[in-house]
Amino acid sequence: MRIGAATLASPVFAVIGLGDLPKVEGVPLDGLVGYEMFRRFGVTIDYAKKRITLSDPRKFIPPSGAAALTFHLDGYHHAVISATLDGMPVQLFVDTGSRGSLAMSGSFVRAHDLITKYGASPEAVTGWGVNGGSRGRPARFGTLRLGDLDIDGIAGDLFVGDKGGFANPDWSGNLGGGVLQRFTLAFDYANKKIYFAPNADIGKPYAFDRSGLWLLVDGDALKVVDVAKDSAAEHAGLHMGDRISSIDGAATSTKSLSDWRQQLRELPVDTRLTIKFQRDGKSRDAMLTLADRMPAAAKNIAGKSVADGKL
Repeated sequence: MRIGAATLASPVFAVIGLGDLPKVEGVPLDGLVGYEMFRRFGVTIDYAKKRITLSDPRKFIPPSGAAALTFHLDGYHHAVISATLDGMPVQLFVDTGSRGSLAMSGSFVRAHDLITKYGASPEAVTGWGVNGGSRGRPARFGTLRLGDLDIDGIAGDLFVGDKGGFANPDWSGNLGGGVLQRFTLAFDYANKKIYFAPNADIGKPYAFDRSGLWLLVDGDALKVVDVAKDSAAEHAGLHMGDRISSIDGAATSTKSLSDWRQQLRELPVDTRLTIKFQRDGKSRDAMLTLADRMPAAAKNIAGKSVADGKL
């Protein structure tokens, strides 16, 4: 296996079905690469430049200005770090393959009554893996402390199921790309260190989807596979199974799914978007008025109100 000039001879692969994962990500996917490749190199992920560098471990140099955290590998070779979330000690799986920001596991959610603590929003699909969608309750956290780094106002979710990876009681949550992309991230597997070097996005507020839609690519349309309760999409009358062909006059095929998600996340509250879609073979229109699904700040956590986007 070759990635750029990095070569892995006689690799061992697992052959699995990716299910709807390519449709969820909106890009063609032939497979996933991770620990077996990366543990043999120094790995630097520069999210700002969209560049991964694999280096000889003996020549690995951490990013300039980075904070170093020690990690350990669990039984599945996941890199797990110790942190605190609003004063609670947590063990977080560092998941570079996740688009989410911070998802807390079902056992941790129940043990600490996090749904009540954070005033979580109604249940919806909040993530997707090779086995399909996972459901959680969106929540705005106060302060995540990684070593000496304080990250405030993360828009994350609380897993509500009791099966699958997020039911694992051995770790508290999943730290994903929504947080990681604000850093240049580097892994030194030989010395069990992860380095976090803030980039220009570090101070951006953590926005969260304002539509209530979970969408998959479906040919030249976007298929609705979940509508969050009490969300803008529910109020607009959109249903699971609807195929959206245009948003605000632009064909859905003219942008990537990632770009549409960003638009539905970052356009201001009360923005009105005309949605054209098909249901039962008939073309229909709906007016989607974007609305917040969680507060802009986590209130009354550890006795303070936390504004988002602050480090």
